[in-house]
Amino acid sequence: MKTISSKKVTYMPRWLQALSKVLDKMDKSNLYYPRALGLFQRAKELIEISQRDSAQFDELLKSSLYQNYFEKARMYLKHFVVALSMMVERGEISIADCSVYKFPEGRIALPDIESDYDLDKWCRRIIEGEEIRVRTNQNERVYNPSSIQLKAVYDNFSTYYQLMQTERERCKNSQLALADICVEVNNFLAKLN
Repeated sequence: MKTISSKKVTYMPRWLQALSKVLDKMDKSNLYYPRALGLFQRAKELIEISQRDSAQFDELLKSSLYQNYFEKARMYLKHFVVALSMMVERGEISIADCSVYKFPEGRIALPDIESDYDLDKWCRRIIEGEEIRVRTNQNERVYNPSSIQLKAVYDNFSTYYQLMQTERERCKNSQLALADICVEVNNFLAKLN
């Protein structure tokens, strides 16, 4: 993933524009000037951080590598469930043994998997269920694809998914910090009036 260079703030929200106007009109010897200048500089810095974090998150989300891992894991998961269903139909696995996968409504079918959260949850559930089923019932593994193949593909996806979660949290934290400084600036401006 390439690094996004930090850009100067080109966008100034109204609350920062108001603070900028106050600073322009304020005499530097004014008692409030250092506080206003500090708030302005911190707000600009937080806007830059927020913009950078958002850009990095968007870049990672749109990454073709991430999309490929997502699609491949989803495909393997769906194929595994089809193979499991066929083994049940042939009588190789009993329907009762399939409760370990925690399918909705007791049917051997996946819900629509559109989000990375759903894919992560279902891959983990299916892999863990297969391990439990094989260990407790000494049944043979589902094959073509096996849970081992699914796990290998899932591990690649999971690495990027965890990175996405970290980036998502960083974005959220920078947005919260920006919201906090906005409140602080607005309170400061109200105090001046």
